[in-house]
Amino acid sequence: MLQPRPAKFGAKCVGEIMVHASGAQLKELSDLVSSGALKPVIDSVYSFDQLLPALEKLESKTVLRQGGAAYGQT
Repeated sequence: MLQPRPAKFGAKCVGEIMVHASGAQLKELSDLVSSGALKPVIDSVYSFDQLLPALEKLESKTVLRQGGAAYGQT
């Protein structure tokens, strides 16, 4: 079992999250996106042959950028 580890900015970092499939929650998220209340940010799209660079970016743990400076890197 993974244990939460201390993180910067008072958040908790965990290695993985277990979720259950829920049609109701998916519909709620879909409705929020459709209404504009929730705006997902996709900053990069990788093709399958770019798997390694995509995983490296994922593992970089950059969670916030402001003016080019990255925050939350480990």
